[in-house]
Amino acid sequence: RWSGAAAAAAAAAGGGSGLKDVQSPCTPETSQHAEPPGTLSGRGVTQITVAKATPGVSQTQSELLLSPEVADLSFHNPPNPQPCKPCPLICESFPFQKDAVAFAAWCNRAGPAAVATLQQQCRSRNFGSFHERQQYLQEYMRQQQQQQQGGGFRTAAEAVAAADAAVADSELLLQGAAAGPAAAGSGGSSSSGKLPWVRVFTEEYAGRNGYTRRFLAASYQALWRRHLNTPTNRRHLYEVIQERCPCHLYFDIEYNKLANPTADGDHLVNQLLALVRDQLMRMDKQTDVTLTKGCVVELDSSTCEKFSRHIVVRAPGCAFRDNQQVGAFVRALTTIQEETDFLYVAKKPGSAERVCLVDGAVYTKNRHFRMLGSSKGGKQALLQPTNRWAMSAAHNNDRPLQQHQLFLMSLICNVHPDSILLDFTPPIPAPLQQQLDQHRQQQQQQQRGSLGCGGSEVMYQYPD
Repeated sequence: RWSGAAAAAAAAAGGGSGLKDVQSPCTPETSQHAEPPGTLSGRGVTQITVAKATPGVSQTQSELLLSPEVADLSFHNPPNPQPCKPCPLICESFPFQKDAVAFAAWCNRAGPAAVATLQQQCRSRNFGSFHERQQYLQEYMRQQQQQQQGGGFRTAAEAVAAADAAVADSELLLQGAAAGPAAAGSGGSSSSGKLPWVRVFTEEYAGRNGYTRRFLAASYQALWRRHLNTPTNRRHLYEVIQERCPCHLYFDIEYNKLANPTADGDHLVNQLLALVRDQLMRMDKQTDVTLTKGCVVELDSSTCEKFSRHIVVRAPGCAFRDNQQVGAFVRALTTIQEETDFLYVAKKPGSAERVCLVDGAVYTKNRHFRMLGSSKGGKQALLQPTNRWAMSAAHNNDRPLQQHQLFLMSLICNVHPDSILLDFTPPIPAPLQQQLDQHRQQQQQQQRGSLGCGGSEVMYQYPD
């Protein structure tokens, strides 16, 4: 299983256990990608032999070990019933998120053969409008549902509602792998199974009255092609972190530079990640969560006035059950009073108000999170990799990751199916824990007394 092999591989690639930062300038540098995207295959850990380093720097040779969902764009593709034909590239646009979610659910359930048939039929038709195409897709899904369930739906709206409900069902996303939440320290449960092949994304575009959003149901392969073919000044892509979908730990870090002229953003990120390492080790001792610099993807879109970074922490062999669990972990992390004073900065120039530089509002269900190489609509600041952590020369032996590998590493929901799912249970405050212990002792004493004298049943209420 990946969870066992990758932990050792990542530790070896990262130079040992523990979270180690590289010494780099405070100003992030953008990684330059010279290699073509390429295609890597295989379901095991892919080994990429790094070419000889350039003169004047370390000549140490090593192999860069990547988990398969990062090395291969087609890793999540389901097997095609027709082996001679590749899995179809699917990227369908919708005006509403619920329609994109419903179509993605249908694709994941129907499989590549049915999707390829639908694409062929769409190509043979000349749709007069975008709305007409949407109606055709809904009607096609309705007919397929009727064939599978013996005519269970009478309208397209019913078919869409059924597909939408299926997405909310964790059995579709995890295919029976999502067991009940495990207590902290229990080791979590495995997500072993099949994760979605078609995901949901959103894209900003310039309309008549400013920027608006459309929603995409797309595979990683198709989305990568769209990323490459979209000019930089018009690339505004966001990943939709769907509810009940496994994801990696992520942060949105920002503060006002003018209000905090002495703040060192690189150092603050380093301190935060050191705290993350310690808390993950305390949270799940049985899973042995070990972080190295190769586990951290750091993206920057800072301006002269605002410090802004996205951090994705890909713990080897592990992922959080969903972004609700990530949010609970981050909230607990940022409220450890004796250790997190450094996270609080001035809100604006001349104000005594202090705010947390970690944005706690990005952990809501179906959250839109900006993707690598994209800018916000109407803005120019691109979200680009820094020269630190996974992109550092020390980790990659002076050779950057290929473009598509960096793209896959930055996706929050790109999780290996065999990952151990972590659940976070906030610690109970000491006074409340003491009250609970006292009530349990009283309950045990009353139960012994009732058994001895045949007393009546007594109900106890624990404090809220």
